[in-house]
Formats: sequence, C-alpha cells, structure tokens
Amino acid sequence: MRAKGFTLIELLVVIAIIVILAAILFPVFAQARQKAEQAACLTHQKQMGHGVMMYLPDYDHVFPPAGEGTGPAPNWAERIFPYVKSLEVFTCPTQGIAYDVVRRWYGLGRAQAEAIYQRYGVRNFAANAYVLAWINYPYERAGPGVVRPEAAIEEHSRTIMFNECVGVGTVLQRDRNGVPVPNNMHWWWAISDECWVCAEHARDPNLDESFWTSLLAHNGGANYTFADGHAKWMRPDQTYMPRRCQGNTPIGSMWQWGEVTLGRCEANTCSAAMRQAVRDFCR
Repeated sequence: MRAKGFTLIELLVVIAIIVILAAILFPVFAQARQKAEQAACLTHQKQMGHGVMMYLPDYDHVFPPAGEGTGPAPNWAERIFPYVKSLEVFTCPTQGIAYDVVRRWYGLGRAQAEAIYQRYGVRNFAANAYVLAWINYPYERAGPGVVRPEAAIEEHSRTIMFNECVGVGTVLQRDRNGVPVPNNMHWWWAISDECWVCAEHARDPNLDESFWTSLLAHNGGANYTFADGHAKWMRPDQTYMPRRCQGNTPIGSMWQWGEVTLGRCEANTCSAAMRQAVRDFCR
C-alpha cells in the first residue's frame, strides 16, 4: 500500500498557487496600510486644527505665530500643545523622523535622535506663513512676517494652515524640566507657503536638497489643515491654482490670497508646466 503524501508535482502546484496569491495580495495589503496611515495622519491634522480653533478665543482671535526668528522661542506647535495635549498628534505615521537629515544637519546618530524626539516630540507638519507668521523671519520666502487676526484671513475653508514636512523639527523647545532642545531643533520648518510647492517639484530623492516639504506623502498627494480647522487630502497642483483674475493676472492660491500667484517663488524652482498652468487660468 502506497504511503499517503504529496507528490513533487502536487507540492510544486501548491507552492505556485501560494506565490501567485502572495503576488496578488501583498500589494493590496501595502495599499491598505498606506490608506490607514493617511487616515491616521488626517486625524492628527484635524486635532491640530481643533487646537488652533480653541487657541483663538483665548488670544483675542489672533493666530499664533509659527516662530520668532531662529532663537529659543515657542513655535506654533508648542503654542497649541496645551489644547492638543499629545506629542503624538504632531507626527505622521508615514513620515516619522528623517534620520538622514538629522544626521547631516546635527551630527546625531539614530539612538541620539530618538532620545531627543521622545522628550520634545517629532513634528511632521509645517505652518503656512500667510496664516501663522514667522516673526523676524530669516529669509523672504518665509512669508510676510505679519501676525494675522482671524478676521484678516480670506475664505478660511480655502486657506491652508498646515502642510506635511519631513520629521526634523520638534514640537517643544523645552522639556517638562525646562531643558532646551539642542541646536534650536524646535524651529526647523515651522513655516511654509506656496513656494514649497515648487520645492516639492524639485525634490531630490536622495534628500540632498529641496527635501523640507512632503506634499507627496500619501498616494500622490498629502493632507492639509485649513484655517477653519478642517483637514483633507489634496494633490499639490490643487493648492497653487489661482483664486481669481485681476485682468490677465492670476491672484492668490490656497496658500495666500492677495499676491500674484507664484509671484514670490523663484522661476528656476517652479516647473514650466506649473507656471504655464497658472498663466492659462486667466486666459
């Protein structure tokens, strides 16, 4: 009587079926994970938006500044932290700590960086300069440097307040014991505006330059929080299209509302297609 068991051909057939199923299912699982991370990130951005909405009545309905110069002053995240009450809210599950950037900028190893960020929080989000101003800002592309009353914002539901960025900055400038974060790490990328859309277009995949924004973090787009507190996913091109035309001149975007669209951004950082799309808006 023949012993029960699989023949070689039967085993090969079973293995082939498993391989085929794995090839079909693994991309589905990866996509599901990415969607889950995108949803978690969006939830965090909604919580940040609610934090700002609670901050406003306590501060005469004036938006918090994103930062002040490059010195040891609280950034926007630390200012709304009492309303959010969680360091994890300022982290995107997809992004986390940009170890390569931290190593090259600060000379920190992985273990050192993790110890710092555990105390001070990882920040994967930047504040739009046109809503949360960088006071005494160090360069022109950081925006107008003007603190905004809530009433000064045009179309709150169409004006970006926060966007995603690499995990370099911290949430807090001082820990619970009053010890300041090393190297002013709290203020990096506390700020953004429509020019960063151009920077994202020029992103170097090796993170050698133009890596500060993350407008392609989730399925060809990213999550954004708006000045009315709501948050949603968008593609980068949806954010920079003009609000209106002044004759043949395109004005505003979701980043700012009163200036020429992409007018402050360097021509060599914005793609020709990007600028052409803006010009065609008013033709």
